[in-house]
Amino acid sequence: MKRIVLFWVLCLLMLCVTAQAEEGTMRTVFFGSFPQQGSEAEPIEWIVLDEADGKTLLLAKNCLASLPWHNDRTAVTWDQSALRAWLNGEFLQTAFTTKEQGRILFTDLDNSDVLGYGTPVGTDTRDQIFLLSGTEGQLYLTDAICTAKPTRNAITQGAYTNGAGQCAWWLRSPGMTPTSPAYYASAGSIGSRAHEVDETIIGVRPALWVSAESSAPTAKELFDWAHTLDADTLNGMVDQTFTATGIVTYMGLDIHNLPSIRLSDDVNGPVYVHPCLRSEAEYEGIRVGDTVTVTGSFHILSNDWGVVLKNSTVTK
Repeated sequence: MKRIVLFWVLCLLMLCVTAQAEEGTMRTVFFGSFPQQGSEAEPIEWIVLDEADGKTLLLAKNCLASLPWHNDRTAVTWDQSALRAWLNGEFLQTAFTTKEQGRILFTDLDNSDVLGYGTPVGTDTRDQIFLLSGTEGQLYLTDAICTAKPTRNAITQGAYTNGAGQCAWWLRSPGMTPTSPAYYASAGSIGSRAHEVDETIIGVRPALWVSAESSAPTAKELFDWAHTLDADTLNGMVDQTFTATGIVTYMGLDIHNLPSIRLSDDVNGPVYVHPCLRSEAEYEGIRVGDTVTVTGSFHILSNDWGVVLKNSTVTK
């Protein structure tokens, strides 16, 4: 029994909503998922630009797409742009679960001519997903953050890269002409020549303000906490419930006809486990290979000082 529970615990260590990594002074987190190297969704890595009052400003580390700022070559401002509509529509719905969308804050944006080109400006907007302005770029970005590489999917869409594999990326601020928005060049400086709104060679780096993490513990936090308790305390906590969530891949029925999932992270690699899910019938509409969210309860298991995921639900 103890070996089984310990196996569970090791697997559950990988059920973390976000992961963080230090890259010099660049701190990153994972939040949401989006196709980047093919058709399968992968966790999105974001750079933390600012933190204040329980919220965090995130910028995609890579260019997740290479799309026109607007569909037609015409004078257009951010409030009327096709890219703004895509970010706050298709991208928002595709990249984030309902719960994750609930953490993405609406942000009042200054869409003025902050770079001083003298081109027309639109109205200020209130968006969940946006592009940085020229002022925000100058305020938050270091040399390392100014440059970005496109995903394979962005390259397929047309992203043009320099010899270092970096691409230019759009800003939301007005640019040199009414039909050419501002952007960061692939070398990491504000672009010095006009790129038209309908060009597809410029990358897209979404930005967003997100609220602080919910109070639900990650599997690792619960595991570490359980190991600080003695056997008598744990025995008194049997059937107490602690809720947590994690992103996994649904693998279908195993050889024992039980639903199975795969947990994976950069440290531990993939592990196949059998959470205490209910039945195959409840997964109607979920296909083998789908990235899904498994939400369940981590129950303390007697003096084996383990935790197990029970009473789970699975959603795409």
